[in-house]
Amino acid sequence: HALLAIGIAYNWTIAGRGLSMTFTKTLAAMLPYFAVGMLGALAVHARTIAARARGPLLAAGLLLVLADASIKGAVPANDLDVGAAFAILRDLPSSVGFAVIIATVAATPSSRVLGSRALASLGAISYGFYLWHVPVLLFMRGHELLPLNPFLGILAAIGPALAVSALSWVALERPVIEWARRRNARSRDEAPARRPAAAPSGGGGGGVDRRAGGREVSTVRT
Repeated sequence: HALLAIGIAYNWTIAGRGLSMTFTKTLAAMLPYFAVGMLGALAVHARTIAARARGPLLAAGLLLVLADASIKGAVPANDLDVGAAFAILRDLPSSVGFAVIIATVAATPSSRVLGSRALASLGAISYGFYLWHVPVLLFMRGHELLPLNPFLGILAAIGPALAVSALSWVALERPVIEWARRRNARSRDEAPARRPAAAPSGGGGGGVDRRAGGREVSTVRT
């Protein structure tokens, strides 16, 4: 919830200032999308959704995505003034819709399609695709390689974006994950076993005087 609020506040702060994409494409501007995705993951963690609820949830998510896209297209086409609403909320309604769809699918018992190797491979590089698709689009646009037609633009960019995402997974993400796993396993193996502190004996000898701030002092009984 905090990330969602921070992201919306950031977008509200920069809205209408004519700033470059350095500000509008930064992590802070995208925080609402991360927050919605994490909330969706938490909502279905270790849970399954009843069969009767899956259809309505999928329909609601799809409807929200389509409604957001339709509004985004209708407002400029009809020269409507919505103030800074689009700059502040950005694609948040669509992200909520996608989060509902993905969470519903994730909480559905695995099927032959969802458990296929192709989808599992796409899932492995999905985070890299999220990180790299915008730089790929900007590079192609800057070198006049991106068609203006949305459909043709998707066809032109999907291949390079997937290739860069796969390279990122193989050369960067997977090695870092494996390194972190080995380091954590080694840390667990090397951690000394915690043993309860021995109670002070009743005979003469050293002991701990709690009044001395926990310092060990010598006590001798006669």
